Amino acid sequence: MNENDFRDVAAMFAMNAMMTAGYWNWKEPEEDARRCYVQADALWEARKVEPEAEVGIVAVKRRKKREERDA
Repeated sequence: MNENDFRDVAAMFAMNAMMTAGYWNWKEPEEDARRCYVQADALWEARKVEPEAEVGIVAVKRRKKREERDA
């Protein structure tokens, strides 16, 4: 999926959400469509952000074998 495909799909989902929630302005659909594409662009930019490095201590417990638990 390239950037334009992602943008179109994200805008489609935004449009679907607006129509379902009743926020779609049928008298000026171009303005609402523009807002959906702005939202799609924001999603694409958010996707480019590097994830934060995981910091912390991880505790690992050894699993006991069934025979050891039942004994």
